[in-house]
Amino acid sequence: MPTPVVEQVLAAVEARLAAITGFPGLLVERNRDAEVDRFPTLLLIDGDQDRIGDETMGYRRVMLEFMVEGYVSANLQSGLGPARNALYAAVVAALMADPTLGGLAVDLHEGRTSRALGTGDGQTPAAAFATIYELEFWTREADPYSLGP
Repeated sequence: MPTPVVEQVLAAVEARLAAITGFPGLLVERNRDAEVDRFPTLLLIDGDQDRIGDETMGYRRVMLEFMVEGYVSANLQSGLGPARNALYAAVVAALMADPTLGGLAVDLHEGRTSRALGTGDGQTPAAAFATIYELEFWTREADPYSLGP
């Protein structure tokens, strides 16, 4: 069975995240619903999608939301902000280097980012961010397996 376009684009996002370097032991997971206990970690969370506009000559344009959550730790509380911001910047650079994801998408937009501080296991200082992205792509009308124009 062919792979739906939505899965192709999410797999491309996940591959970009997995290719990030400079963070030893970086774990990348998709749709994890358990507490993060390993640092650094990136989570890719599938989001909602919606049609944009009307059918155009047998094709439909889709807006897909997804979220990237990042988790880091540091030996000292003062190191959390810099560590979190470094991982955030690496994610943005990896995803925005080619907003078409190799031709699978029309465009990728970075949305709102929230940030938090805390202790991951009650003792280790930890920090997190969560950024929402919007990804536009085309499919053939009534054929979610085929890319649009």
